[in-house]
Amino acid sequence: GWIEVNLNADGTVIAGGSSFPIRYVFRPDGSTFNELLGSDPGIAYDVSPAGNIAVGWTMFESTKFAFRWVASRPPLERMERLSDPSGAWIESAALGVSSDGSIIVGSGRQSNQNAVFIWDSDHGMRDLASVLEHDFCLDLTGWTLAAASGISDNGLTIVGYGTGPGGSTEAWIARITPLGETDVDRDGTPNCADGCPNDPNKIEPGVCGCNVPD
Repeated sequence: GWIEVNLNADGTVIAGGSSFPIRYVFRPDGSTFNELLGSDPGIAYDVSPAGNIAVGWTMFESTKFAFRWVASRPPLERMERLSDPSGAWIESAALGVSSDGSIIVGSGRQSNQNAVFIWDSDHGMRDLASVLEHDFCLDLTGWTLAAASGISDNGLTIVGYGTGPGGSTEAWIARITPLGETDVDRDGTPNCADGCPNDPNKIEPGVCGCNVPD
């Protein structure tokens, strides 16, 4: 038997997993089931609207880790482990993907503590709570994120659940804005924390003010 987890926009592609052993499964047409990668353990949790990208988890060197599968690539290059430049993630599972596959969210463990991640090709896997607070200046006071279970097609809305300020398990939704709106001068410091949001050479006015060298 197998479990259907998600499907694409027109219902022609279904992602999920079968048991004994668990495998991530793709259905590229109305009749045939295809395994994404042999008989390795794993599961596909989400699939893009077009049905050409799937995400989930599989085993990489005996470790449960998040993957992205891209149909347009050569067969041996379709499956990839999500990059982790920090090396902080002990294990992970991708739960949601944007329509173009450029942004992925999920959950995992860092230093034996549960954590939630966001991934893109420029930054790799990062702690989602830190990104929301530092890059987008969202106030997460009192919140502990447990999972990011979905992301919108445009990658600007993320949903999940966690422990809220009252101490109970609650659903959450985070709406973020494109980089060009949160960091106008592209200096790496978001507008909300930048004393000179239109000056790429300063984050504080200093002696002479913004847009004027001290």
